[in-house]
Amino acid sequence: MYKRIKTFNDVGSPFFDKKYWYLRSRYIVNTEITQYDTDDIVHAKCVVNFADYINTEDCIYFSDFSNYQLGVINKSTFDLEYAEICLIGLNSESVTSRLQFVGNIKSKGFGLYDFKTMQIEKIFSPDPVYKRIISVNDSFFKIGGIETPGIISFCDLNDQLKWQLDLSESGSYKDVFGKKQIGEIKSVHSDQNSVIVVAGTVIVCYNLTTGNAMWELKSERWPFGKWLIVDGNVGYVAGEIGYQCIDLVNGTFISPVFTLKNIEIANKSISPSGREMVLNDGLLWHSISDSGISVIAAIDPSSGEYVWHQKIETKGWIHSPKFYLDKMYILSSEGELLIYQKE
Repeated sequence: MYKRIKTFNDVGSPFFDKKYWYLRSRYIVNTEITQYDTDDIVHAKCVVNFADYINTEDCIYFSDFSNYQLGVINKSTFDLEYAEICLIGLNSESVTSRLQFVGNIKSKGFGLYDFKTMQIEKIFSPDPVYKRIISVNDSFFKIGGIETPGIISFCDLNDQLKWQLDLSESGSYKDVFGKKQIGEIKSVHSDQNSVIVVAGTVIVCYNLTTGNAMWELKSERWPFGKWLIVDGNVGYVAGEIGYQCIDLVNGTFISPVFTLKNIEIANKSISPSGREMVLNDGLLWHSISDSGISVIAAIDPSSGEYVWHQKIETKGWIHSPKFYLDKMYILSSEGELLIYQKE
């Protein structure tokens, strides 16, 4: 399916999830900021120390924690500028229609930041640290604080609460040792009218305006996977070794739980445990690392069967693949960027 055509070494080793990378157009972001021309493989980079970033049409914004500044890279000139502020929790979902960011501003709590003027517009009263902020319809979600991992709050841009829900109890379960675990929010997907929340043993779809539940799915025993992959009206709630298909309109299961099989490579049985699955070309792609062997696998979503897999020649474990046109990009923990071309 894909053939390896190029490897870049020493691209950066993102040992923490936030020091991650992704491909949007031609830009790959990790512990370095790198521009690759996918046809000529032209390489340019600006080394920075950062964890959080967003990629807009014109610029890449990132938090440089070594200097506590906001870095801005112009995508047409590749020039780098700094603003005298550091925003924590940057992600693409944090940009509202007004091009403002809602997030943690150093130790001052939450606020609004205007990307056009590169100035703080408003600072709210300090709040507990939240795991994630998502902006939608000139409002925003606060999701899962350190002491409140099962709570989701929906607020306007004045930080006034519209509604709040606590899934700690309804999503709770007993782990393999019989100890009760609360329903921690793992995944959130929002559109203009609703929000779907995965927390422990429940998946709930809420009306965005009222906060009323539109549908709910409940697991009888074990918590759902921590990733929700959305493809139109179908969702795949996925864990490290399997997934289940969901009708996101009616709130019904449309498949059993598919548990992935071991892969036999070089007389070894490789466990399918891996990173977050990615949907591309109608297939689910899974990065697997076990016993010093890394494998990229393509899965038929309707059956849970492998349609293709390939051993990745790297000494480290691999992150989820990223796709652009006919290329697939895989980053290893050893700082290798592996580029594959579709055959």
